[in-house]
Amino acid sequence: MRYLRLRLKNYRGIEASKVEFDPQGITIVQGPNEVGKTSLSEAVGLLFKYQDSSKHGDVRAIKPVARDVGTEIELEAQSGPYAFTYFKRFNKKTETTLTITKPEPENLTGREAHERANEVLNETIDVNLWKALSIQQGEEVRQADLSGQHSLSEALDIAAGGRSSDPREESLFDRVKEEYAQYFNQRGKERKVIQEARTTEAGVRNEVETLKKTIAGLEKDATRFAELERELDRLKEQRRSLEKEVSDYEKNLDEINELEHNKERALRGLELAKKGKEMSKGEKQRRQEMIDAILLKEKEIKKLKEDGDVTVESFKNAEIEFKKAEAETKKAEIEYKNADSLLNLRRADFDYFNKKLNLEQMRERKDRIDNERKKLDLAKGLL
Repeated sequence: MRYLRLRLKNYRGIEASKVEFDPQGITIVQGPNEVGKTSLSEAVGLLFKYQDSSKHGDVRAIKPVARDVGTEIELEAQSGPYAFTYFKRFNKKTETTLTITKPEPENLTGREAHERANEVLNETIDVNLWKALSIQQGEEVRQADLSGQHSLSEALDIAAGGRSSDPREESLFDRVKEEYAQYFNQRGKERKVIQEARTTEAGVRNEVETLKKTIAGLEKDATRFAELERELDRLKEQRRSLEKEVSDYEKNLDEINELEHNKERALRGLELAKKGKEMSKGEKQRRQEMIDAILLKEKEIKKLKEDGDVTVESFKNAEIEFKKAEAETKKAEIEYKNADSLLNLRRADFDYFNKKLNLEQMRERKDRIDNERKKLDLAKGLL
């Protein structure tokens, strides 16, 4: 198998990294300690070994410290006739995809992608030898596990100038012959064990198909669950945003109510000031008229006194007129007092009706606020 591209994200201390390999020759990865060289081979091993939902310690160990994020591994490679891109996300919002471009296009997800990737691996390379040749930094360097690799073990022993690891081991031909005799007689006819195996195989295949359908349904449910989780997160975020907007609206509503109250209070003050001004003008005009009348009478009396030819009768008439003027003045003063009393009464009536109007406005505002709070409670319930 030849690696073409390896991408890691949120892998241990690696936030994001991508390495591209030359499709020809041998690739040597060189660099100082603790830069992530070991993580490359480790990531490829985890990619094929564990499913995305695994809780194994090896999978948990690659999650970044103090960050609740998913670890992503993506490998683009060639193995035998296959060219493929294999992607997995572990630990959070798990996902698995396999895209095969050669020899025939295939697109798989979930467990099917994991199983198909391992089928390609088993079909095109010696997996045991591949694992034996993978040595991680810090691991114990020990002899590779070649159990089940009898021919390779024997060839290595002979190449080393020694004998077979098991002197009693039969030759390859004898073992093939013995294996053949278990399933065929001397005439080449199949033995009963093959027929039973075929029958068992058919049953197992049916069971496998049933299990595949069940797994596919479970994977759809898992995918739907992940989508619902994402939708729930989005709705929670939307709810927090709406709650903030509602809080802002409530603050704005309080400010608007305060401004309306201040405006109404200012308008009432202005109206009272205008009425007071008009009443003051009228009262001032009446007083001025009374003063003018008194001055006029005083001028007339003065003229009568200065006039030497005036008769006693005229003087008496003037005195009578003066008394009339004085009576009119007293009458005017009485009217002024009555007007002042009427003004105080009008002011008291105005204060009463003003307070009554203010009370009705406060009740109306309270009812409007209660209605808005009910609408707000309904909106919160709907959220």
